[in-house]
Amino acid sequence: MQSLDSNTVWARSCYRPCGGLTFLVMVDEVCTERACCLIFDVHGGTMSGTQMRDNTKLHELAPPEGYLVVHPSATAANTGGSWDLQAHPPTLGDFMDRMVAAFHVDRERIHVTGFSQGSGVTSWFLCHKQDLLASTAPISGRSADQIMAPGGGNCIESIDGDWSPRVPILFMNGTADTALVIDDARTRVEGLVDRLGLGEGEEVGGDSQYRRTRYRADDGMVLDYLEHDYGGQAVLGGHCIPGGDDIPGAENNFALNATTCTTGEINIHWGEIALHWFLDHPRR
Repeated sequence: MQSLDSNTVWARSCYRPCGGLTFLVMVDEVCTERACCLIFDVHGGTMSGTQMRDNTKLHELAPPEGYLVVHPSATAANTGGSWDLQAHPPTLGDFMDRMVAAFHVDRERIHVTGFSQGSGVTSWFLCHKQDLLASTAPISGRSADQIMAPGGGNCIESIDGDWSPRVPILFMNGTADTALVIDDARTRVEGLVDRLGLGEGEEVGGDSQYRRTRYRADDGMVLDYLEHDYGGQAVLGGHCIPGGDDIPGAENNFALNATTCTTGEINIHWGEIALHWFLDHPRR
């Protein structure tokens, strides 16, 4: 596995091969002079880091706020690929450790977000490296979570009152999503709310096509659930990311933009929402 060191500097971005995977790393020059924060933005199945980057725009939005941004790819060639949810997450975790060490990352602001399979990878971090995380922002996923908790059992269902440290979670799902159907998404949220003792939710944002509800615990743990009515994916309906485009400058349609929300009055941009969440939720 290729190592990183503090003498390695990129003016903009570069690809780093590691464990058979590829990592697109965006480094602002200021991060070579002082400790910056860190975001991992993980793509879904059949996608690439570049495609995820074009949907969230975090490689453009986050560096001015003092963040290093990493977009992993499930294939070494950085073309569309799918994650092995047993083998790959530890490699991503190891690369995160290397980034933290190489760039002397601000340990109070390390975050993970991911779409679909990338949501599963985010779950792995919540169960296996939660002591390193400040906050997370998973998007959708699958009805049957494939990530195992340490010692066995379903990762999401293992997050309960004994889970520590508690990491704030912003979770988004579409009502027309056919990968994580809406009833299962709501059940997932209700289970977390119940097991973590988060109490009644409060609506904190929304319009005619999306709603955002916040749940809090007395200890400061917070979970936001954003539910939208957008669609556009020809195969999986509302299993999509609002606000970006798979191919910048191309008309949003399934043939060119298979993971971008294309239908509905889309007034939100996921990358902006996730970044604001991270800025508002450093490690407690």
